[in-house]
Amino acid sequence: MIFNQSEQLNKKTISIRWFFLCCALVFFAQPVWAQEHAAPELVIGDWVFRQGTSLESYLIASVVQSEFSHIGMVVQTVPEVLILHSTTDDLQDEANQVMLSSWSQFTDARLATRVAVARPEFLTREQRIRISQALMAQ
Repeated sequence: MIFNQSEQLNKKTISIRWFFLCCALVFFAQPVWAQEHAAPELVIGDWVFRQGTSLESYLIASVVQSEFSHIGMVVQTVPEVLILHSTTDDLQDEANQVMLSSWSQFTDARLATRVAVARPEFLTREQRIRISQALMAQ
C-alpha cells in the first residue's frame, strides 16, 4: 500500500495522539471492573484495557509498570460493542494500525490474557460521546 506524505503524516499524528491518550489513561484511570473476557454493561466512552500476549505487550507493561499493555475506547454499543484502538500486531498482515474491534475480537484469548474496563466518571455522558465521535471522524 502506497501512502502520500500527507497520509503518512496524518497516520503519525493519530498514532502520537493515541500514545499520549494511552499514557494518560494508564496513569490516571483505575479500572472499575476486571473479569476474564465476560462483557460488562458497557457505555460509549468506557476505556477497555487488556494485557496482550505478544512479546511487545509484555515489554510495554513492564516498562510502564502496569497490569495492562493496551487500551481502547468503546465507540458503539448497539447493535454490537465496538472498541476503537491502536495496535502493532492484531492483524498479522498490517502493522501499526488504528482499528475497530468487537468485544469478542478485542478480548480474544489469542490477543489478551487479562481485561478490565474503566468508566471516566470525571467526564459527562455527553463529553464521552463527543470524544468517541471525534475519534471516529479521524
